[in-house]
Amino acid sequence: MPGYFNFWPFYEIIARRLKDGDTVAEIGVWLGRSIIYLAQACQRLGKNVRFIAVDTFTGEKDQSEHKLTVEKYGGNFRNGFEENIARCGIADMLTIIEGESCASARAIGNSTLALAFIDAAHDYESVKNDILAWLPKVKPGGILAGHDLQYEPVRKAVCDVLGNKMKEAHPVWFIEVK
Repeated sequence: MPGYFNFWPFYEIIARRLKDGDTVAEIGVWLGRSIIYLAQACQRLGKNVRFIAVDTFTGEKDQSEHKLTVEKYGGNFRNGFEENIARCGIADMLTIIEGESCASARAIGNSTLALAFIDAAHDYESVKNDILAWLPKVKPGGILAGHDLQYEPVRKAVCDVLGNKMKEAHPVWFIEVK
């Protein structure tokens, strides 16, 4: 399955940590490779976890590597995502929210998520705003995390918002919410 997923060891730890009844949001799901991995890991562990997939399904406009995939699906790749989650047997575990990250966060109750994983837009302002929008959604003891810490705009935004609370499991950043 096409996609970007170089953080499977982090998701293995998360799968073991999650409990029955937990809810996870992945913000920026592309064609589903990482959210499918985590959902299937939970299935293998016998855990009943709900997933929320948040994406515009139009890609990042300034990412040339997104262009071909977006064009292949006629400008919106949600159908491709839905085909992948159905084929991999996790569609019944998942709710899709199609929209911009910060606007989509408003649909989620505060302190309800065991994990919010941010992998949407990678520019400074977007990452900063995503952290601020999704942090209140994570319950105490939960994890706010994100991908692509190796990109300077991502690292700067994470450090500016979270400061020394941020931990690193390259290429993932994360904090445990108190």
